[in-house]
Amino acid sequence: MDTALLLVRLTVGLLVAAHGVQKVSRRLGGGGLAGGAEEFRRDGFRGGVLTALAAGTSNSAPGCCWPAAPSPRSRRRGSPGS
Repeated sequence: MDTALLLVRLTVGLLVAAHGVQKVSRRLGGGGLAGGAEEFRRDGFRGGVLTALAAGTSNSAPGCCWPAAPSPRSRRRGSPGS
C-alpha cells in the first residue's frame, strides 16, 4: 500500500511541477516566459511576466516537494498532531 501511495504522489507531483515549468520555459511544450506572460495578459491579468513567473514558481516548487513530504500515515501514535 505504501508503494502505491508513493507512486501516486510521484506521478501527481511531477505533473504539477511540469505544468509550472511550461509557464516559464520552452521545455515540455511551453511557450517560455514571454508566452506565459502573453497568455496571462490575454486572460485579463496585469503584470504578465511577473504573473507568469509567480505561477510557474508556485506550481513547480510544491510539485517537486510534495512527493518527498512525509505522509500522514507515517506518523507514530502519540506524536504531536496525531
